[in-house]
Amino acid sequence: GAHRVYRDPEIIQLIDRIQNITLNAAEAGHDLLIPERTAQRYWKRFVDSKPYLPSTMGKSPGPPPTLQPIHTAFLQTYYDTKSDATLKEAQQSLVDKFKISITQRGLQKHLVNKCGLTMKKLERISEYRNSDETIALRINWAHTFESSGMDYYKCIFIDEAGFNMHIKRSFGRSKRGTPAKALVSKSHGVNMTIIGGITGEGVVNLSLRRPQAVVGSKKHKLRSGEEKVVGKIGTWAEHYIEFLEVLMGVLKENGIDGR
Repeated sequence: GAHRVYRDPEIIQLIDRIQNITLNAAEAGHDLLIPERTAQRYWKRFVDSKPYLPSTMGKSPGPPPTLQPIHTAFLQTYYDTKSDATLKEAQQSLVDKFKISITQRGLQKHLVNKCGLTMKKLERISEYRNSDETIALRINWAHTFESSGMDYYKCIFIDEAGFNMHIKRSFGRSKRGTPAKALVSKSHGVNMTIIGGITGEGVVNLSLRRPQAVVGSKKHKLRSGEEKVVGKIGTWAEHYIEFLEVLMGVLKENGIDGR
């Protein structure tokens, strides 16, 4: 009969059946009505990393890509240590290390497609947070409490968490060439705070509060001569003291001597 011309989807399906259904080339070819020898030939080209799709066979592979796996590994390590680096800085790092150059557009495509690196909003972390000095202090603190013989099951751990009902995402999606917009409330909302105390047996007390001005607030003089108190908004020591007073009352009601 006439020579059959295969299309890319047919060969992709052949390779997929061999890889995922654990068939050999002859069996996969039989299922797809592809002659045994033909199926084996396409599979061998795939295994040998040669062009195996009909649309690419017989064509010149073209020049090798500028960036090779060694450059991919370098860029991944580079952005692990300097996530805020610009494309221009990454370009220069490649020149300094490998004496090669690439356009910013080509570098961007490589970062996304080969390195798996995408643009995100930066999470700003203090450089002191994970410095050698801070880590040493944490280790010393842990060793001190580990050797103290304290029964942590009887301890009450206190912490706070803040939230705002009007928070909106900083990123969004829209059609290419158009800005991403989102409706937001004209009010910024109020920062709420939850203060809680827990033990090994469960929650001891929770406090949901809208922070108000506390003692020690500053006074500003208005044009009319009237003085206006400008409160310190946020969770301050005074709020913790108030929470501790309530917490001690809860312990006393349950016959527990807190200290």
